[in-house]
Amino acid sequence: MTAAGTSRRQFITGSLLFSAAFAGYHAWGRRPWAEPPPSGELPGPQGTTLVAAFAVMLEDDAAAARAAAELDASLDADQLEQLGLALKVLEFAPAGPLTSTRFSRMDRARQTEVIRAWEASRLGVRRQIAATLRQAARFIHFSQPSTWAAMGYDGPWVGK
Repeated sequence: MTAAGTSRRQFITGSLLFSAAFAGYHAWGRRPWAEPPPSGELPGPQGTTLVAAFAVMLEDDAAAARAAAELDASLDADQLEQLGLALKVLEFAPAGPLTSTRFSRMDRARQTEVIRAWEASRLGVRRQIAATLRQAARFIHFSQPSTWAAMGYDGPWVGK
């Protein structure tokens, strides 16, 4: 390897890192979101992203809204902050740092493509966010007694 090859790689790597930092500044620095309020509710934009992601995963808008509200009400302030950060990443960088379309403003087919791409992504953070949202959506949805009959589950045996 020559010195010119090394410096070229360093230049390209530095350029990519600068571009990522620049895109991150424009994605988060110019579009500030309020921190989660202490009452246990996600702010409007984060709640919208959560409902959109749950709608893709549950394939039902009403069930997604109920599951998002249940998750929102069950988390403490620290958990809401962590969830809010994950939702910011999904909202502002759904298909990469240079994408200008927010996740919640995409049509359902495009949102589904983004979620599936995140589930198979090379980046562990994307896979982790997608898996966590899918697990939360399913757990909350199927833990509701109103969904048990559709699965053939008659409820817990304890207390019967």
